[in-house]
Amino acid sequence: MRTIARPLVALAVAGTALIAFVLYELKTDTRQLAQRARALEARIERLKAANAVLEAEWSSLRRPHAIDRLAREKLGLRPTEPAQYITPAELPPLRRPKAYPKVATSRGFTGPAAGQRGGGR
Repeated sequence: MRTIARPLVALAVAGTALIAFVLYELKTDTRQLAQRARALEARIERLKAANAVLEAEWSSLRRPHAIDRLAREKLGLRPTEPAQYITPAELPPLRRPKAYPKVATSRGFTGPAAGQRGGGR
């Protein structure tokens, strides 16, 4: 019995050492994952705060008076004057094109586009 007990004890000690090593590795991996999870949660909170700031800024910039102010300051735009409006009678006459563009179809290029008549009349 003694001959069987020694190898069993040695096997049990080796198994215990192996299990201890595996548990230590798992503990280390678990700590690293927990640290990474905390870092990600902190990043999410920072991004949520930045998003709230951006949403507030967007809300502020969407208002018509803010758009008007930015258009004046950044683009040099100003409101339309009544003298800039014209009546339809003041519009120049429409010019017809000399040639209509060709239209691509499944059979290749064809004549005038659908709804266009004539060829430069």
